[in-house]
Amino acid sequence: MSSESTTSSNDPFLTLWNHFKDELLASDFDSFEELKRERVINFFGIPWAIEKLMSFGFFICMDSFLYTFTILPLRVLLVLYTVTVKFISNFRHEEKRFIHLNISQKCDLLKGVLIILVCISLQNVDAAQMYHSIRGQSVIKLYVIFNVLEIFDKLCCAFGDDILSSLFSKSTLGDKRSVPYSDIVERFQLALFLTVITVRNLIELSGSPTSPFSILPTSFIPLFPAMTTVETLLTPVIIVFASELLVDWLKHAFITKFNHIRPSIYDRFIDILSRDLVVGNNDKQNSENKSLMVSRRIGFAALPLACLTIRVSSQTVTMISDSIQEMDTEERSNLAFAYVFTQPSGFLWSNSVPILSNSNNSSLLFNVYRLIFIKLLVGINILGFAHRRYADMERREAEERARTEELDSHVEKEKEQLSSQILDDPRDNVLVDVINLLQPSDQEMEFLVGITGKDFVLTAADTSAARSITVMKSTEDKSRDLNKHNILLYSGESGDTVNFAEYIQRNVRLYGIRNGIELTPKATATFTRKQLATSLRSRHPYSVFLLIAGYDITTSKPHLYWIDYLGSSVEVPFAAHGYGSYYCMSILDRYHHPDITLDEAKVLVKKCIDELKSRFVINLLDFKIKVTDQDGIREITI
Repeated sequence: MSSESTTSSNDPFLTLWNHFKDELLASDFDSFEELKRERVINFFGIPWAIEKLMSFGFFICMDSFLYTFTILPLRVLLVLYTVTVKFISNFRHEEKRFIHLNISQKCDLLKGVLIILVCISLQNVDAAQMYHSIRGQSVIKLYVIFNVLEIFDKLCCAFGDDILSSLFSKSTLGDKRSVPYSDIVERFQLALFLTVITVRNLIELSGSPTSPFSILPTSFIPLFPAMTTVETLLTPVIIVFASELLVDWLKHAFITKFNHIRPSIYDRFIDILSRDLVVGNNDKQNSENKSLMVSRRIGFAALPLACLTIRVSSQTVTMISDSIQEMDTEERSNLAFAYVFTQPSGFLWSNSVPILSNSNNSSLLFNVYRLIFIKLLVGINILGFAHRRYADMERREAEERARTEELDSHVEKEKEQLSSQILDDPRDNVLVDVINLLQPSDQEMEFLVGITGKDFVLTAADTSAARSITVMKSTEDKSRDLNKHNILLYSGESGDTVNFAEYIQRNVRLYGIRNGIELTPKATATFTRKQLATSLRSRHPYSVFLLIAGYDITTSKPHLYWIDYLGSSVEVPFAAHGYGSYYCMSILDRYHHPDITLDEAKVLVKKCIDELKSRFVINLLDFKIKVTDQDGIREITI
């Protein structure tokens, strides 16, 4: 009784309610399932992490871009003022002194001159006419020109560090940061280009005549039927930008997933950029703008975009002025940009031109002040954000190192669990290795032999077609007559041998038909070797062993070429392929001589065949023997 009571007390007391609580409160993840769950969470956390980095980098690029239009012109004017003052001072004094400029002043002056020269060059270039002239000619394609320009740009960038601010810094080359940093630059350039295109479309539509039909392209499909013209015009812009966001999210999600990277690495990238801003801003010896240095680190080129913007802006001003000149006085007085935003997409407004067309000198100056204010506002907010991130950087780095070590330990445990120690034990593979060692391959069980005499070549090949341990056929002819005086013997994989031999046979015969003469044995061997070497470098190489025997009617000499599956070719007095060559090469070496007769060669081949039948473990039933001489190719018996 006591034993029964003890046993019953050790049994778990299960009720329906307890079972329900266990099912309800049980954890669905063990230690390795927790790792998988974390990977899924990281996968879906990438969009937020990457967008934080993209937003910070976007404003850095904006600050650098606005610097070109606000601070850089003022710095250039300051340099010109300094040069003018020093020049006047030297002119008034008898002692002439050379005008010295520091490095930053020289750089500012050079950038200003470069922008002016590029803008002047762009003003004299009609991109539309150039595009249609290239499309109209048939000598060179448009995509070829784009590729040439891209290669030329890379060559120009290779002349030094930071050519036109278009290179990554050395610290980012080959680094993981180069991928998100390049995406930041791409995002900003895309936003700028879409803005420029949208503004130009608005101006062109505002200057169009009144029409009851919409002149918008059919690709500008409104998302909703009651959308205004501007909303319809912005629809493709939103679609393109949303597609860019989706592509970036998926790309970085898969990069981090398959490289076991946490989304917090993008916070680390933000910390790096913040540190560069803070440390560079505290370095008073270096007078270069720190935002420019950081934007250069991520590979942003501000000067080319600035020149493009100036070019597009000049075209826009010209379009506005032309539209105003075509209007009468009453139409000019009714200019209203707000009318554009309320006009339905099915109709075109007629009396709407941007207010920018009425800009005078005072409004232009006001816009300059406003642009400077926006630049300073963006810059001060970037620096404030960078200082806050930098102050808390060490704590986040310590936490990230701890989490990374934990993730690495889970990954190692997962690998150890997936790899079976029993299957990895080399002792389990000993029997398989012995079987593979003892079992000869099909091509090695075949036998080919060739002997050159004074005016002939005698060749022999077994007639067995075997697969593994089974003889499938005993009347196989393993030779092909290439032409009247050349023969090819082959062994190897059954499919490769027939295909390759027939390919060589037909090409050699085609050469004879086209040229009226047959290939010599040397030319045939060279062609065959080249074809075999070419296939060796492809995805499907031929596994064949060859003997090419022939009689050269131009020199009245016989030739024999030995070729293996690697494309090695050599002319020999006698040769053999297969395991049988281990038994016959010594016999051939002992009894062969250059002046051997046909009868002596028959006896020598008979010795080799008898040796194989007495010592070789494989039973080769029959052989096909052929002679090639000045009379052609014929089959004989011995």
